[in-house]
Amino acid sequence: MKNISRTLCLVLSLVMLLAAFAACNGGSLPSQNVGNEDNGAQASSEAQTVQLVYTEAQRLGYTGSLEDFLALCKGADGKGISGIQIDENGYLIVYYTDAPTTPIVLGNVIGPKGEQGEPGITPQLRINADNEWEVSADGGTTWRSTGVKATGLPGDKGADGASIAKVEFDEQGRLVITLTDGRVLEPIAIPDKEEHTHAYGDWIMIAYGSCGVNGTKLRICECGAMETESTPVVHKGEWKTLQQPTWEKEGLKVEYCSECGIELDRAAIPVKTLGTQVPEELDYKGEEITLMYWSEVERPEFEQKEITGDNVRDAIYDRNTYVEEQLNIEISFVGVPAAYYGAREPFLRQIDAIYAANTQDYDIIATYARTEGTLAVQGYLQNLNKIEESYIDYDSPWWPQRIVESLTIGNGHYFLSGDISTNTIWMMHCMFINEDMFSQLEMDLPYQIVRDGKWTVDKLMEITSDQYRDMDKDNRPSENDRYGFVALNYVCDSLYVASNLRYIEQNDVETLVLSPDFSSKKAVGLINKLGAWAGYDSIWITRSGYNTDEENSATRKIFAKGGTLVWMEHFCLGESSLLNVDFDYGLLPLPKYDEKQINYYTGVGNPCTMYGIFVDFDDRGDRAETLRMFSAVLETYAAASYYMITPEIYEVNMQFKYDDRSAVEAEMFDYLRCGIVFDLGKICAAELNTVCEMPSMAIHAGAQWQYMYPALRRSVETSLRSIVENFRIYQAIRDQ
Repeated sequence: MKNISRTLCLVLSLVMLLAAFAACNGGSLPSQNVGNEDNGAQASSEAQTVQLVYTEAQRLGYTGSLEDFLALCKGADGKGISGIQIDENGYLIVYYTDAPTTPIVLGNVIGPKGEQGEPGITPQLRINADNEWEVSADGGTTWRSTGVKATGLPGDKGADGASIAKVEFDEQGRLVITLTDGRVLEPIAIPDKEEHTHAYGDWIMIAYGSCGVNGTKLRICECGAMETESTPVVHKGEWKTLQQPTWEKEGLKVEYCSECGIELDRAAIPVKTLGTQVPEELDYKGEEITLMYWSEVERPEFEQKEITGDNVRDAIYDRNTYVEEQLNIEISFVGVPAAYYGAREPFLRQIDAIYAANTQDYDIIATYARTEGTLAVQGYLQNLNKIEESYIDYDSPWWPQRIVESLTIGNGHYFLSGDISTNTIWMMHCMFINEDMFSQLEMDLPYQIVRDGKWTVDKLMEITSDQYRDMDKDNRPSENDRYGFVALNYVCDSLYVASNLRYIEQNDVETLVLSPDFSSKKAVGLINKLGAWAGYDSIWITRSGYNTDEENSATRKIFAKGGTLVWMEHFCLGESSLLNVDFDYGLLPLPKYDEKQINYYTGVGNPCTMYGIFVDFDDRGDRAETLRMFSAVLETYAAASYYMITPEIYEVNMQFKYDDRSAVEAEMFDYLRCGIVFDLGKICAAELNTVCEMPSMAIHAGAQWQYMYPALRRSVETSLRSIVENFRIYQAIRDQ
């Protein structure tokens, strides 16, 4: 209260002095300059008065110059002060009689709060309609007249011309005003401030904590009061895996502060699970599942009896062990030659004999894709669509997106592939690129082009067409020269597949037919321009119908020596051909037909595996439930292959960890794997005059497709009608 009293007295005393001075000079404040000699005495008197007022103002706390004081206080001639107040920020506000609504700010007059005083209410003065000073002690809500005239009547000294002589507080805290005529007005009680309960808003962070330093938060009441609190020290946590989980044991991760390094937390990483729709608690009580596979399989895929130290083989061992333990089954692997032309016919006769004898030797048949296609056509495989409550989920990532659409015969789906077959992943057709050569030629690596959906056949042709250099100066193309593109002839068939073109598909009445794509304008344009491109010196594509080992090795050698920008091959050849190269290489998916095509598609070489269920399996007393068990085995087997084996195949081909490479290569690999497509024209090629190799023949020959396909079309359609008829006959027999 002491500070407020002193300030109020200062303010009101200044007002009193200014008002008295104005009254003595006809309502106006003096000028510092005197006009003439006649006014000399008056000027001397005014100067003394000015000095008196200014000295008093300084005593009361004013710190400005005399000129500033006069400039602040001087009013227009004949005018006085009509009102005065201190606003909520402590500024002195004066209103003159010639502009009673225009505030004049004279500066801040409230000093810092005393050590023990509590905030009070600043009284306000104004002149009422009766020309009397009135005072408000509650912030302007109510006003009380002092009975003191604000200005005297005209003349030397008006009868009612008394003004304020002194303002002070008495011992009871009341406002006491003494007039210039000696009268003391009735003391005015200043009401106590209303009790106020703070209602703070939400906390606002004004300083965030960091390592070793607390933060600060603030909240504000509507009255302006503020409250702050410290917030806890904040560490920048970063989790690190100390031990990867396995399929049998939990892993461990620890959270460290990335700035100060202290350990903040640690947690177990759950045991790996497949995330299939096969129930975890499923238990087949040690049931034996007999899986027949093709023994001449090109890459490891099936039985693995022990840990060998080879990444892929050990992953196969882990996959088999996991599936057996998860479902409580025992897988019995039986290898039989079943693949190439010399073995296919004996194998098919063996299957026919087993079926006729009803010996129920096999449950699942996993064999060479073209052989599996023949088994389906001859009715030896179960329609997977007829398994009640099947566990196979074709929307899962281990199954190719278009597998059902592309492998359906009639109203049935008889075999499947994808990550379930390591050889399907091994045999993906892809493009390896020499990253160092891209850099030497000042060309941007095409990874961003792939991401942008602009990796097309035209782009491939653009970057590879003008790269030939006769490095050995023998004036002819050789393995020692530089090229833009090298490939085996039959691998180029996948450029047709990658352009979203089909060989065989089903019509509206569920009958297999030669796809309209085969003779489409799109196919003609694609094959013709690829044929022209293949004739450039920059393009090395083996020309013979059947590649010799020498021709096969030539394309590999050219790339391994750093002699070509792009090499199109089976993905598996990265392992054997690129192990010791002295340049950085990368991976690309096959190009799209054009930018309008949405997805990238991946063709797969013939030596991949298709899995199906033999129709003459042992039904264990309940055929429907046994089929459901087989679906659980196939789904779990595929999922475990996806998680355990596919990353290892990627690693050995690209020479780095699937999880650790940033990246870009893993991203390109996923484009490849996710884009896998199958076509019955390739799977049933043995019965369809190898229709899948016809586009590459035209490309290699530089032939015009519009003139070549009519003759090919007639022979394929004849063979296809025979397949459809045989399929119907066999299905009718099997259904009896």
